[in-house]
Amino acid sequence: YLLQMCSPDSYGVMLNSSYDGQIFPHLALSSFPCDQIDYILGSCMANATNPAVDFAAEQQCLCGSNLVDAWNGCQACWRARGFRLSNETEEKSYISSIFSAECTPSPYPTVPFGNLLNITTPTTTAPRLTLAEDKFPNQTAASN
Repeated sequence: YLLQMCSPDSYGVMLNSSYDGQIFPHLALSSFPCDQIDYILGSCMANATNPAVDFAAEQQCLCGSNLVDAWNGCQACWRARGFRLSNETEEKSYISSIFSAECTPSPYPTVPFGNLLNITTPTTTAPRLTLAEDKFPNQTAASN
């Protein structure tokens, strides 16, 4: 349900197996913050084959993105539909500290960004969630 409401483009890609492994380009123009997170992470994450190059490129890509705004927008969508990881202040502080950990090190971070947090991506199965009342049933606008 949360994917349908907050990540409709990612959800659509997951349901349609005709993307031939090209998940993230389909999300490039999505206006939904949760889809934007999937796109940013899918486009920027290092594979750690050459840390000096991979982690520097990952840092440049992530730190030049709207990841924090997309994260906060995605969490707002989830909260509006009854899911809460914690309170809004803690959620914003969490992503801000993770983003700082990625963007502050120089010359580059020594661990992949994915090691700093656990995020469900379009290629993984979303966790089972217990939801409260949906304040915006059937409304998928990113502003909700």
